[in-house]
Amino acid sequence: MTRSLSNAPVSRRGVLKAAGAAGAIASAGVLGGRFFSPAIAGPAPKIRLAWTEVAACHSPLGFGVAKGLYAKHTTSTWIFSSRARAARR
Repeated sequence: MTRSLSNAPVSRRGVLKAAGAAGAIASAGVLGGRFFSPAIAGPAPKIRLAWTEVAACHSPLGFGVAKGLYAKHTTSTWIFSSRARAARR
C-alpha cells in the first residue's frame, strides 16, 4: 500500500517555512555583526585635489577646506594648482 502525502507528519510547506526562517535569522546575524561592530580608527586618508582658482566649478573645493568639511570627515586634504594654470604663465 502506498501512503498519501496528506497523512505525512511533515509537510513540504512546513519544511520550506522553517528553512526560510532559518536563512533569515542567519543572514540577520551576519549583517547585524557588521553593522553593530565597533569602528577601528586608522590614519586619515590623504586626498590631493587639483584645482584652478578661475574655474567656478572648483569653488566648492576651496570652500570645503576653508570651512573644515574635509577635516570633519577625517580626511587630510591638500589642494594644489593644476598644470593648466601653470601653463598659462
